[in-house]
Amino acid sequence: RLRKLKACGLNTVETYVAWNLHEPSPGIYNFNGMLDLRKFIAIAAQLGLYVILRPGPYICSEFEFGGLPGWLLRDPDMKVRTNHPNYISAVNKYFSILLPMMHDLQFTEGGPIIMVQVENEFSAYGNNTEHLKLLVYLLKKHGIKELLVTSDHKMKDKFAEDNNLDFSKYALPTDNFDSVSSNSFAAIRSMNKHFPVMAMEFWTGWFDYWGKTRHSTSSLKEVNATLNFILDQGGSFNLYMFIGGTNFGFTAGAINMTGFQPMVTSYDYDAILTEAGDITSKYNMIRGRLLQFYNSI
Repeated sequence: RLRKLKACGLNTVETYVAWNLHEPSPGIYNFNGMLDLRKFIAIAAQLGLYVILRPGPYICSEFEFGGLPGWLLRDPDMKVRTNHPNYISAVNKYFSILLPMMHDLQFTEGGPIIMVQVENEFSAYGNNTEHLKLLVYLLKKHGIKELLVTSDHKMKDKFAEDNNLDFSKYALPTDNFDSVSSNSFAAIRSMNKHFPVMAMEFWTGWFDYWGKTRHSTSSLKEVNATLNFILDQGGSFNLYMFIGGTNFGFTAGAINMTGFQPMVTSYDYDAILTEAGDITSKYNMIRGRLLQFYNSI
């Protein structure tokens, strides 16, 4: 899959880090087998790929409990995604194990990690930027040196824009969108004209949830138009998803935006590789467009 990523003309792979998989019980850590994060990053480096690390601690609602371990809820007073002392204590202990493992893999140490994301789409949840600032402190305390970024959707909305403007002194804001009409590049540039623009999540499709009548798809025409827009803007992008894969066991999450929508086992996402890793017409279109782009510069 990483070879196919590179063959598509891409130079970087992004990965979430799921706390609930790596610390299934308090103080019990698992970085073996399919959870061998260092090995994954090392393989990417061997292929000449950079890495964007998204360690959360909250990563995405489409994964069980947003990637947070369920044992946090044994505390009846727990308030996740806040500065609640017991939550921060648990995050700090987890980061004290995870982040030192990433130290020598950072670009400044000769490794491939060029960027680290703080939390995920926090403006869709709340406006407590003090929590994000504390997470920045913990990331740096445990050795992160690379560029820090946030990732949000609809930053042109006043609430999200205010959040990111306040926090932009600590991390570069990046955008999540699927179409030209829903981008927030102008909002990012209004915060600071020198900010580079990036789609941290350029949505190449969409997820499926139980009760949906058909598999989610996105048209080649729309994906191509959005890709052209990003390139014309001098922007960077992360294809979300390049491959979606599978929510094994009970790891599928849920969203509750227009009603409760639990994810199905498949996270195919109509991504540019199928759930099984096969090449699609969307892959060939993006590869052709990037080849054209590289030949023009």
